[in-house]
Amino acid sequence: MLDEKDLQAIQGLLEHSESRMMARMDRLDARIDQLDTRVDQLGEDIKATESRIMAYIESDILPRFDILAEGHTLLRETLAPKSRVEELEEEVAFLKPLVMSMLTDIDKLKKAQ
Repeated sequence: MLDEKDLQAIQGLLEHSESRMMARMDRLDARIDQLDTRVDQLGEDIKATESRIMAYIESDILPRFDILAEGHTLLRETLAPKSRVEELEEEVAFLKPLVMSMLTDIDKLKKAQ
């Protein structure tokens, strides 16, 4: 059996172990508090960065899209309709052989002189 000295020794070991665990827990709590502070700071930094990015987009990127859209609109307004292009292609295809024939005839007439 355990006598009083053994029980006191066990109690001393338990108290020492408890104090070491408490000290360790205090250090862990302090580290967790530091991490919480860092996470909060990172959150604020992210919000500030997000604000800067949004300001950049609004001031630099969006106006460029507006200019691009205006240019696209101007191109669409000045672009000939596809049906008109097809008509002109047909006319050119028809006129090209006639012009070539006329050039041949002109060359013959020049040689005949």
